[in-house]
Amino acid sequence: VALRRVVPDIEPPHWLAGSELSVQEKQRAFLVRASAKKPIMYRAQMGPVLATVEASHPDAVRDILKNKLPKDKWMYSFFRNWLGNGIVTSSGSRWSRDRRLMNEAFTATMLKSYFPVFKSAALTLIDKWLNVC
Repeated sequence: VALRRVVPDIEPPHWLAGSELSVQEKQRAFLVRASAKKPIMYRAQMGPVLATVEASHPDAVRDILKNKLPKDKWMYSFFRNWLGNGIVTSSGSRWSRDRRLMNEAFTATMLKSYFPVFKSAALTLIDKWLNVC
């Protein structure tokens, strides 16, 4: 609170999200421009050492999810503290085993049964966004 009196805001912050909404808007604008230039997949550099791969085409997403390359140790070890050593944070033979076990839960038939739930949740989220924006 004392810092807020000394250092001025660039713009008035949101009561809950602070300046995050402005940052997200700039990120969205960047993602839209990047996706227009490279509609399948592109690399986004974040600072001097961290890069991410952004994929927007289903074939590219499939290739990334089936990829058996080792995951970044620093980033995934950070998340492993909260998520444990499961399919999201593991790699190698452990990841392959977990992925094989999970395949049965994500067949087309199983996913179709969840569509009404997904649709309802998405419509609720859109309504909430429209009330905020």
